[in-house]
Amino acid sequence: MLNNIKVFSVLKVLIPLAAAAVISRTFSITSYFYYLLPLLFIIVLAIGYKEILKSKTLKTLSLFLFLFGFWCIVTSLWSDYPLITLSRSAYFIFISACSVLCGYLWFKADSGLLSFLLPANIIVIVLSIFSLITNIPADSWTGGHGKGFMGFAGHQNTLASAILFTIPAVINKIPSLVGNKKGWLILLLFLNLLILLLTYSRASILALVCGVIIFLILNKKWNMLIYSSTVILVVFFMIYFSSFLSNKANELIKKDFPAFFSSREWLWEPSYRAALNGGLIGLGYGISDPAIILTGTGSHYEGERYVREKGNSFLALIEEVGIVGLILFLLPIWYLLKHQKAKSLEQSDTSSINHQPSTIFHFPTSIIISILAALTIHAQFEAWMVGVGSIQLPLFFIYFGGMIIS
Repeated sequence: MLNNIKVFSVLKVLIPLAAAAVISRTFSITSYFYYLLPLLFIIVLAIGYKEILKSKTLKTLSLFLFLFGFWCIVTSLWSDYPLITLSRSAYFIFISACSVLCGYLWFKADSGLLSFLLPANIIVIVLSIFSLITNIPADSWTGGHGKGFMGFAGHQNTLASAILFTIPAVINKIPSLVGNKKGWLILLLFLNLLILLLTYSRASILALVCGVIIFLILNKKWNMLIYSSTVILVVFFMIYFSSFLSNKANELIKKDFPAFFSSREWLWEPSYRAALNGGLIGLGYGISDPAIILTGTGSHYEGERYVREKGNSFLALIEEVGIVGLILFLLPIWYLLKHQKAKSLEQSDTSSINHQPSTIFHFPTSIIISILAALTIHAQFEAWMVGVGSIQLPLFFIYFGGMIIS
């Protein structure tokens, strides 16, 4: 199927378009494009469903994702809102399967590592730069939590996560180009980092830094790691010994909260209590504990159903689908790592026979592992792992599909 040139051409349009449709939900002015996503996913599924049957790894991964989705359906038996739970569970099965298939087909078609995310990233940056220059909308700095730039996005953290989830395409592209062709990508990378810093989203900044460090470690780039650490230490000491810089850094880190983790603790503490109530089997997929009310955040009522901002994906999973659900959700990640470990051992044996230096994982795999690690770190500060309509979850699973082939 994938040897067909026409199919190649269709996939090279469909998959970047699907990623752009996902990311369009970042902004209210483009969010209606998100409704193209189910249609695009159905077309991709129609083109590539046979690949699921042909690939043992893809079939097993899809089965693990289905098991989690099926467990979510089972939780409708005790959910306070069974129809909500059923509909969200069905949509999870659909988007997870289609997202993984998108990543698998893109990498198998060898269409350029992560380049399917470039259009989505450019959309985010162009709209943000326009907002930054024109100061449109008027609340681009005062909306959300009012402590950073959010542009057309609904919240600073939403804009930051849109950058975090798409910036790997820009970072990965730079080393593959030579000469003047790098110029626009370097500019794009600079704008990504600039806007990310302006959002003051500590979770996204931390996740990106951790992802880069993990990538350097996996590829044994010790010199670069040492040089980078030295620069960071120098900057740290400059800030520490300058009262002006120290005060500014303190303002940035704390965001006017009493302590560094205050804004997260306000979400984590009730989420921890709700997770205890979720216990082994959870309260129902998509359900917030109605006995734990949180004010002053994004928590709200949808009709009679209370929706609480949870602030941590693992706690949110336990609350909704229990410890059983958390284990089932993490099972595909365990399987992928086990699969890649087996592949890396085979490649290490080949490298030793050919007297070639080897790394822990080869280049494409180390990139995706670093990305998934960064996104998992980010998920400890945002509850998008239970957000079937979020911008993050489909992109997270697209990386899954890419990891099978890489």
